[in-house]
Amino acid sequence: MFSSMTLRLPLTVCVAASLLMACEGCKSPPPAQPMLTPMPPPQTAPPPPPLPAPCSQAELLATSAAMQARAAAEAPGMKPEGPPVCGIVGAPGEIVNGPLFVLEPGYCYTFLGQSLPQVADMEMSLQLDATGLAGTLLPSSMGSMASMAQTNLLVSTSPGERVSMGEKQFCYQPPPLPGTVKLVLKARAGAGPIAAQMFRKKKF
Repeated sequence: MFSSMTLRLPLTVCVAASLLMACEGCKSPPPAQPMLTPMPPPQTAPPPPPLPAPCSQAELLATSAAMQARAAAEAPGMKPEGPPVCGIVGAPGEIVNGPLFVLEPGYCYTFLGQSLPQVADMEMSLQLDATGLAGTLLPSSMGSMASMAQTNLLVSTSPGERVSMGEKQFCYQPPPLPGTVKLVLKARAGAGPIAAQMFRKKKF
């Protein structure tokens, strides 16, 4: 009897061990790991609009001759100062920025604008650009306010292909403010060349 129980015991242990090993495979599989969503590609800024093309020599001569012919009546006693601003806009609303310059105290200024027939209506403005000065005077914590240091000193009011500012006896005398200015031309109807010329005389 003892020997019979002794033989059964190892067999029972083996069967139990086999069942235990078999149940190891009965365990539920590990939960699926969530899939990582790929990062979207970085957004690229749209390219800036193309700059207006400069006028050809023929367009520059045509606009300059038209403004010079008007000068006797609209800028009496004045002489042209600096080269004309001239650019070709491709659609209404596009602008041409002239170079920065400084208005001298003691002088009186007139600005004439002229477009060729492709542009039926244009606008001209004299813009104060004091961003450089504002950046040096304002503390760094207020540097964003430097972008506000731009304002229009003059804006043409008459529509059409011939515009002016400070014309005739109403020539513009700049205030004693530091900063540079520029002429800004905009096509309001049509596309093509638009130009401007500054005239000045000594104010007594």
